[in-house]
Amino acid sequence: MPNFENPVPPNGDGNLNNNLSNNARFNLQAQIYGPLNLDANNSNPEPQALAMTPMTVVPMLTSFNPSLSVADLTKDGKFQSDPLSELPSNDYPSLPPNQAPSIKVEYQNLDNVSKQQPPNFIIKENGSIQCVKNPEGNPPTSQIIIQVERKDKQITAPPANEQLAINNLVTYLGKRIQANYANNLPDVTLKNGTVIKQVGIIDQQNLISASVEHTFGDKIAPADLTTLPPRQPEIPSSVNSLSGAMEQVAGSNGGSTSLDRSTVSQALPSIEGVPQAPGEANAIIASQQMVASLFSPDKSYPYHTVREANGIGYEVGNYGLNQFTVGNFLESFLTPDILAKLGHPPDWSKLAKLLESDPKLMQEFEQEMQKALLAQASLLQKEANLHKLPPDDKIRLAANQLTAFAKNFDNPKFSQGFAELVTKLPGSGGKITKAEVAQYLPKALQDVMANDNVQNFAKQLGITDPNKITASQAGEIGLSFYLGHIPNSSELTNASDAQYITAGSNMYRLALAQLGSLGDINVSDIQGKIAVNASSDVGRSMWTHYMNNGNLGCAASVSEVLQSLGFSYANSALVYGLQHQLEAHGWTSTTKPQAGDVVLGYRNMDANGGGGAHCGIVGDNGIVYDNHSSTGKWSQDHLDYFSQRNFHAGVIYLKPPG
Repeated sequence: MPNFENPVPPNGDGNLNNNLSNNARFNLQAQIYGPLNLDANNSNPEPQALAMTPMTVVPMLTSFNPSLSVADLTKDGKFQSDPLSELPSNDYPSLPPNQAPSIKVEYQNLDNVSKQQPPNFIIKENGSIQCVKNPEGNPPTSQIIIQVERKDKQITAPPANEQLAINNLVTYLGKRIQANYANNLPDVTLKNGTVIKQVGIIDQQNLISASVEHTFGDKIAPADLTTLPPRQPEIPSSVNSLSGAMEQVAGSNGGSTSLDRSTVSQALPSIEGVPQAPGEANAIIASQQMVASLFSPDKSYPYHTVREANGIGYEVGNYGLNQFTVGNFLESFLTPDILAKLGHPPDWSKLAKLLESDPKLMQEFEQEMQKALLAQASLLQKEANLHKLPPDDKIRLAANQLTAFAKNFDNPKFSQGFAELVTKLPGSGGKITKAEVAQYLPKALQDVMANDNVQNFAKQLGITDPNKITASQAGEIGLSFYLGHIPNSSELTNASDAQYITAGSNMYRLALAQLGSLGDINVSDIQGKIAVNASSDVGRSMWTHYMNNGNLGCAASVSEVLQSLGFSYANSALVYGLQHQLEAHGWTSTTKPQAGDVVLGYRNMDANGGGGAHCGIVGDNGIVYDNHSSTGKWSQDHLDYFSQRNFHAGVIYLKPPG
């Protein structure tokens, strides 16, 4: 590769002559990280960094007497005291009145220790336990954080000693919470009559043994329960396993794992009614798949699934459609006459009797249903015509199914049957059968309803461009399907709901990765953070620590993004200079670019070694992030700009180590 001294691509990026500022070596700990090399978002401010003090400790692998306080066990040497116990109390949110503490277990964040909330306990690799801050102090803390030590790049389960210490500490703390806060804990009743005071446990990385969690009423299968506590969505085991694996990668300082595509596919139910149209955003389809994965429909006939849901009524079909999500779809087009008689918000349990008693309203209902369904079919046909799809294409078949289904509303008996199914969804109008779901909610209609709700929930979250749904927003959309509304502040902080959002976020990332990958899906902490930071920096001037203006600032801008993540060696404002730095520190070339890779394009060279070059950071879904000399802003472009047509001397994709 020749040495390009003065690269000048179409945007004018690459050469900076004497424009370097005095602050070229700028290094900042990462503020945003994501476990997958796709999209993530986190805007929480960072708590104070912890300066961990090395200690010589002895493993304590025995169980702990729950009648003894944390102070007693620390005094007895069961828990090793730690000088960090003198941290300010405001680093540990205090427990509000009439509530019980929850327990959160998480791996140590090796990439950015200041990213984590300060722990109450640290479990060392040998099984010893340090008490950093007594959670039972005055005041007690609202969430007891247990931080689990791990080695660099470790993404596997904790070793035996550490695992035993985790289980023993969680068991001890759980029993203390049950004894001291019994009146503030919900009851979970097993089918054998046992009543458990449920302790809130957050274990997004699957570090606690399932038997321990079950002891405190957490993650027990609904089939084993006679009653469910309010607002406790269940995460399917296949989803929990995949999400836990992804969460373990986060904060591992470069750890990565490869998830088998077939395993991911089994956890992400397919969309059979209305497949992705050629012009449809991957984010919408990935959100639909995420919703279906969280519901986990029946394997044999997913679109005929019928389940009774705690506090909601019935959930049916591939997406767990309920009175709220079906109602949202109907409410978008039904006449004001019908909606006024159902009340505000609409009481769908009244629909069947209302239509049966008023022929005029029934006729309005039938007409509006037909118009809405035919409009959806027309949109699909236009998409098929635009892309010249063959007659047997699934998009055309879906349009035909919706058209045929719409004609059924010429028959008042059919219309009444559909209304009766809607009336039963709240759970008070009788049993819903699989046959009813098959007859009145065909696959294409379920997909239309799910798609419509995804887009409406996205709008309520302030998302104007469906292509820009972040992973955290997708998780909130998943919870919205379960709740029937955008989660409020208390639901966002509820332990069960928060874990549901995390699982949804991870399944959304996997769905996006699956849409863009033909093989196994790589989950990389480093690439994830690079892609996330590159995305979040759009619109900023990223060259200011290297140059006096943004002209020819592509390498300086890429260096700044990498610097902000701790890659201190990436500090060149020349494209080839940046390539040399990255390769010297273990970055390797790849022919299959993924989000988080650095792309460098080179043009033809003249006899004096001049020419042009440009570089950027690969995003997901065919996106690249790079500097525009015309505006001096970090921008989003199409990755196909980096083609051999534009860069005749070669295009190189570099993957970070790990």
